[in-house]
Amino acid sequence: MAVDLYALPVTQVSGVKGKKPEELLALGITSVGQLLDYYPFRYEDYTLRDLTQVKDGDKITVQGTIAGVPQVQMYGRTKSRMTCKIVVDSLFITAVWFNRHFLRDKLTAGSEIVLTGKWDQKRLHLTVSESEFPGQGKSQIGTLQPVYSVSGALTQKWMRQTMKQALLQFGEMIPEVLPAELLKKYNLLAAQAGDGAAAYARRPGAGTTGEAPHGVRGAVPVSA
Repeated sequence: MAVDLYALPVTQVSGVKGKKPEELLALGITSVGQLLDYYPFRYEDYTLRDLTQVKDGDKITVQGTIAGVPQVQMYGRTKSRMTCKIVVDSLFITAVWFNRHFLRDKLTAGSEIVLTGKWDQKRLHLTVSESEFPGQGKSQIGTLQPVYSVSGALTQKWMRQTMKQALLQFGEMIPEVLPAELLKKYNLLAAQAGDGAAAYARRPGAGTTGEAPHGVRGAVPVSA
């Protein structure tokens, strides 16, 4: 008997607990089916860029070496502006973080860092939106990540992880929408194949290069 994913509360997805159901409710999401139907509005490209090939105002990802001591200016108890010199492609740039002063102790001279943010060509400034320290956790370098409309305390990272978890748990229950003749003709994996991996590959943006981003309603050819 087919399972109605729209009748399953979103709390059935591992990790959706505490205040998260209430925050998802603000997005109109109360069921597993509604969560799986919540598609991103754009994608973030984390391909490393060459500073000689980017334009002013571009959102870019670069990897460099910390070359200075972070300087922090506090505005009240929680708001801050932090800057630090970074060497990227033999060029000294200034990385600027807002309200991320808790990262100060991680910014040690000589350490590698990956930064994503908006590039100011004239001032050689990068206003950082995301920081990554190579060797510490899963890297996003070279990936295409979905960007969801979120509110409150919900973050892009949490939404991506939760969407992946929902598909791994319930992917094999997603009804197949492609006709059987197309699956056979193009040697495609059925959405229900395996333990949800097929649905995961067809619909989400799990974030690795070569995976179909969530929201792309294509199918994945079966490997020969």
